Amino acid sequence: SSGINAEYGGHLQWLRRQIIYLVRITFGGTIERQIYRAMSWATSEQQILWYLQTFKTAMWGGCLELESDDKEAVRAQVKVMLLQTPPQLLVVLFGASKTRKGLVKLLDTIENRNETKQLVYTAIELLILHMI
Repeated sequence: SSGINAEYGGHLQWLRRQIIYLVRITFGGTIERQIYRAMSWATSEQQILWYLQTFKTAMWGGCLELESDDKEAVRAQVKVMLLQTPPQLLVVLFGASKTRKGLVKLLDTIENRNETKQLVYTAIELLILHMI
């Protein structure tokens, strides 16, 4: 192991420096800064709204009309509608009761901005780990 490290160590360090240099030139900053910017964008109000609109369209098509401009009333209406028509795949995989409890927990989590960020960070971490 130490022989391989000694033999290829210089090449690996050079490759690492080249990748960091490429990232800095391409994106204009450090990898950490780019990840922070991407996470800020992914958890922005505009993106969350887009996620919810996409989800609404996927679940109910264009036929869903919300009846109020009041945020709390809309949240309650969406919660009721989601719990009345849960995704069939989830019901088959987990059962109706667990699907209902999971959806309630997910909706409660999405309403909390910090928990939403943590959820996105965890999903991205799992995606990166899966890709490696």
